[in-house]
Amino acid sequence: MNQRIWIPRICCLLLWLWPPVLAAQLGSTFHDVAVNYKYPGTYRDIRQVDFRNLTAYYLERSSRPSDSFPLKNGKYVASSQSGEESVSLDSVHPLKESGAEQYALVTYEWDSIGGSSGQNGIAQVFLLSGGRLQIVQQIDWDWHYGGPYTPFSKLFDDKAVMLTFPSAHYLDGDAHCCVSAIDIVEMRWNGRRFIRSAMHTELSDYGKEKGKKLTQ
Repeated sequence: MNQRIWIPRICCLLLWLWPPVLAAQLGSTFHDVAVNYKYPGTYRDIRQVDFRNLTAYYLERSSRPSDSFPLKNGKYVASSQSGEESVSLDSVHPLKESGAEQYALVTYEWDSIGGSSGQNGIAQVFLLSGGRLQIVQQIDWDWHYGGPYTPFSKLFDDKAVMLTFPSAHYLDGDAHCCVSAIDIVEMRWNGRRFIRSAMHTELSDYGKEKGKKLTQ
């Protein structure tokens, strides 16, 4: 993940998160979904796929794309009267092959600025089988919690084949701009998908400053 500079905003997060994070929602904000979206065309090797110039998709549970982002050199930016959103390809990690099947983990950052603001992470597992490229798993999380961020500058451990990410965790009374806790989620590769192996919740920087308690 790239180093971020966070600017406090009066407005709060009310964005694309699926399902939408509403003010009354408490608890975790990350999602892990099995999907099946096939790209057109054929490929010979997943390491030859140009992910930096491939259209990225955010998928619904039905595997239907709800948003598309035609990347150019790993970046997509769109501006309108209501604000700006950007998607950046963060990393590509080829995974161990399983017979004739090839896998790769691709991570993205999705930022939105406008009447509300949000910072989100997406990880997708790509499968190349029979020459067809498809997305078979989608994981997303909410970066919009105000820190800490430094421990998560590297999300993927190649040696352990493990993805670790933080996601906002709302406690009672939290507004979208002021999140008191975060979930630290670990997911390990089992040869076909990432399986959650551990998770714990801790206070965010804001939660520590305000003296919040996880037991509330």
